[in-house]
Amino acid sequence: MKKLDESLVFCIPVKIRMATADHRYWWPILSNLGTNHCLQILGKNPQIVLRDFFNLKQRPGAYGLAILLLALDFADVLVDGKFQITLWYLSVLLFLKALLIGGVEEIGWRYTFQPILEEKINYVLATLVTFLAWGSWHFAYYYIDGTLAKLSLTGLASFYLGLLINSFILSALYRKTKSLWICVMTHALINTLAQVSLGGNRFLALACQVLIIILAILVSTTWFKPRVHDF
Repeated sequence: MKKLDESLVFCIPVKIRMATADHRYWWPILSNLGTNHCLQILGKNPQIVLRDFFNLKQRPGAYGLAILLLALDFADVLVDGKFQITLWYLSVLLFLKALLIGGVEEIGWRYTFQPILEEKINYVLATLVTFLAWGSWHFAYYYIDGTLAKLSLTGLASFYLGLLINSFILSALYRKTKSLWICVMTHALINTLAQVSLGGNRFLALACQVLIIILAILVSTTWFKPRVHDF
């Protein structure tokens, strides 16, 4: 399990550095130094990872699957809420920020950690284990930066339910497309849309979340076999 332990080392530094540094704007530089070291431990070439991170040239089906899962994830807002967008360029800036703060997590979780797990266990169990690790990681980060004390029990439960759904969305996307960029983009879009969402139908949201899990399992196991060239 040495390989798996090393991947955990890779996953953790980004958020810990973000949380503990008073000079928060230094975190991309600091975390990248740690990332390069951990990538070398895992035998990953940092230049290839960087290429995969910004590899926008993907098959239409990969983008289509991402859009479908995003539409289901935010269906309750689309039907019974709204996206509060005052200036379009602010949304673009939010997305670009989310690429670096949220999207970069995908290098650790979907690009490295879960594929290693799937060498030993099935997709569903690997996704659940990744969710538990990812959730613990966020818990530690929010504890360190003080956010945890501000969250109600309901708010915390809602956050972790969303994290579980995102785990299935992002893992299904990577398993099907083998694209780091698709996961990075989708993660950033989820974070951006969540920040501008208002309202929504709770029952529709729960129904769509169940549907997302079923669809993710079907896409990743029985319905489609992961044939990269198809997507």
